Amino acid sequence: MCSGKCSRIIAGVLYPLVILSIICNTVLFFPGWDVKYAKGGHLTDEVKYMGGIVGGGLLVLISALFIHLTGKQGCCGNRFGMLFSVVFAAVGAAGAVYCFIVALLDSEVNHREFQKEVQILKNLRHRHLISLFAVCTASPPYYIITELMEKGSLLQFLRGPEGKELDASSLIDISSQVADGMSYLEEQNSIHRDLAARNVLVGGDYVCKVADFGLARVIKEPFYISKDKNIPFKWSAPEALTHGKFSSKSDVWSFGVLLYEIITYGGIPYPGFNNHEVLQQIIEGYRMPAPAKCPDFLHKIMLSCWKAEPDDRPHFKSLRHQLDSNFYEL
Repeated sequence: MCSGKCSRIIAGVLYPLVILSIICNTVLFFPGWDVKYAKGGHLTDEVKYMGGIVGGGLLVLISALFIHLTGKQGCCGNRFGMLFSVVFAAVGAAGAVYCFIVALLDSEVNHREFQKEVQILKNLRHRHLISLFAVCTASPPYYIITELMEKGSLLQFLRGPEGKELDASSLIDISSQVADGMSYLEEQNSIHRDLAARNVLVGGDYVCKVADFGLARVIKEPFYISKDKNIPFKWSAPEALTHGKFSSKSDVWSFGVLLYEIITYGGIPYPGFNNHEVLQQIIEGYRMPAPAKCPDFLHKIMLSCWKAEPDDRPHFKSLRHQLDSNFYEL
């Protein structure tokens, strides 16, 4: 919970930004939003989200803007900046309150890279992908508004007391949710390139959504060649590390590493190996052994994700089916 002083500081920064952006018409609301302005530039009607994510409620941005700050400065972050947890009032039949998260981006953020992420996010809608609601890019600092996942990153959650209480069936369910979101990405010819527990967010009822598309790309060819050397070493497929070659099948490799993180409650993959040793061992055929208490079927799925040839790795749709099938046998 943010202290009163912290809340005032954050509100003092964010409130003027949003008010100014509304007046200047610089907030872009994506599919499903209907925004109406008066002649003076003030918001005169409610902002209504039609897609059902907020239950058809009405969001009043002026009279109830930032009525409460539930997070704290720097509570979490992504590739582009710091995140702040903000609650908006949602006027609905049940008078519910819906939560959103505002990312106040670093002033030095690469505007071009940020725009790429926005273009990807605004066209992706799935129950297991984080939803983008609005973005302001007229001038620095830039910020985006997405849904709030109150339990934070999957990595932090698994390492915490609540996550450590989860049984094997709950961990498999989390894995299946991620596979479901990634299956949608695969169908949309999108590659994530940074799939890991740190980039999956957890909400109420342990709903999980893939997030942080800072390295994502929409591809027209079966694979994408990248010159970016800033890639997550222990999560990346050998073809990505050696040739900068990314595809949905390199995401599948990363998913196998994510499964290791999940079943070990946030364990570090390839323990005892540095980056150079990991690559060398992988090229020579080494694969991580089954962690303690890991179901046999889950380790077999991991190994299938770590096939040397990308075409030999399963699709995410198949991975989800395998996880769901074994869930009922636990």
